[in-house]
Amino acid sequence: REGSQPDADPNVAVRHSIDLESSRARCMDGSPMTYYVAPGTGTSGRSKWVIYFQGGGWCAGSTDVTNLPGYSPDEDAGHPDLCEQRAGGYHGSSSDDRERRNLSSKGFLSGNEEINPMMHSWNRVLVRNCDGTLFLGSADVPNSQQ
Repeated sequence: REGSQPDADPNVAVRHSIDLESSRARCMDGSPMTYYVAPGTGTSGRSKWVIYFQGGGWCAGSTDVTNLPGYSPDEDAGHPDLCEQRAGGYHGSSSDDRERRNLSSKGFLSGNEEINPMMHSWNRVLVRNCDGTLFLGSADVPNSQQ
C-alpha cells in the first residue's frame, strides 16, 4: 500500500490516552479516556476518517432507577447498570485496555479490503466508552470514591 510502512499491519490500532492534567475527560474510575487509531494508507486514505464511538450506554446512580418497569434485568429490554458497579468494569475503566487492538474482523473498522471495501484504507478511530453517560460526562472525583 502506498505511503504505509512495508511491514505495518493495517488492522492494528494503537491506544492513545487523554492527558489527565489538561482534561477532565476520564472514565468513571478516574482512569484516562482512551481511543485507538489505525492510520490510513495511500494518498486518499490518509485524508479520510471513520470515527466510531463505542456503545455502552448510560448508568444510573440508584436502584430506584434501575428497578423501574422496563429496566429490570429480568426483562428483554435494555437496562442501565448501577454506576458504582460499572465503574470497576470495562465500560467504566480504561485501566486494563491493551496497547494495541486488532481490527481485522471489526466490519467497517477493518483494514481488510474484502471485509471493508470502502473504508479499509481510511484512518480508523475507536473511541472507548467508559464514562457512563454516552460521552457527555466529565469527572473531578472518580465514581469509585464518591
